[in-house]
Amino acid sequence: MSDLIYDKRTGQYRAKNGQFVSRARVLADVQKVSVRLTTQLERETERLIAGSQSLISWQQRTARMLRESHQQIGVLAAGGKKHLQQNPGDRVK
Repeated sequence: MSDLIYDKRTGQYRAKNGQFVSRARVLADVQKVSVRLTTQLERETERLIAGSQSLISWQQRTARMLRESHQQIGVLAAGGKKHLQQNPGDRVK
């Protein structure tokens, strides 16, 4: 996942080296998570259709994948893991 950090003072994201990053870079990171999730879900669904995976296994695995992707986007939206830890009410479950 992205190493971007949200700078509340400026309202922009920074890279680890402190330099500002473009909005396009932030959106590209979100897109990477989305593409990875889509690929994983397609693979799991193909296994289900082929009969090499049970329905309950498919449900559990896809639920985990969705949860992890949701958490990754939540961390990015919060400005990094550090910000989630500072604001317990913002924690992504």
